[in-house]
Amino acid sequence: MSADAAHSVVHREHQPIVWWAWAIIAVIAVETAWTLIAAASSIRDGGVPSSTWVTLGVVFAALGLISLFLTGNRAIVRPDGVEVWVAKWPIPVRIPIATIRACRPVSYRPLRKFGGWGVRGSFSGIRAYTARGNLGLLLYLDNGRTLIGSDDPERLARALASVGVERLAFSDNIDAPME
Repeated sequence: MSADAAHSVVHREHQPIVWWAWAIIAVIAVETAWTLIAAASSIRDGGVPSSTWVTLGVVFAALGLISLFLTGNRAIVRPDGVEVWVAKWPIPVRIPIATIRACRPVSYRPLRKFGGWGVRGSFSGIRAYTARGNLGLLLYLDNGRTLIGSDDPERLARALASVGVERLAFSDNIDAPME
């Protein structure tokens, strides 16, 4: 396979973060801005303590860092493998096609199985890369199982099938064995 063919994109999907996470950040930012305005207006009454400015700076810096990680996940299927980009992390998780034995669209319970969304692990040994929802594509790998969160896991499974990965039927049991 040529280098250009290996880097061509078969399928690309973005799973954005849930809307309410952005709402929480907006509320915190508005509350912090309100505090800043109130602090600035107190300058007339004797000035603002430096600790107030430091606290506000730390809050805005923390909100900026948090917002970097609230961008969701991207899954990219290429002829030579799958890349999962987690938030704004500059290095993707790469899964070579040769290590994927099969894939299965699944529904699951994120809070019960993984304790929520994000980069997670389960007691049954499944690694998960999710941003929202309860659907994903379960990859049966040579060295375990990996779940990629997806708004359309059937489409993601078809993309992997197009590059030679065995596609299994949909299941609502994430612990279903590969059959």
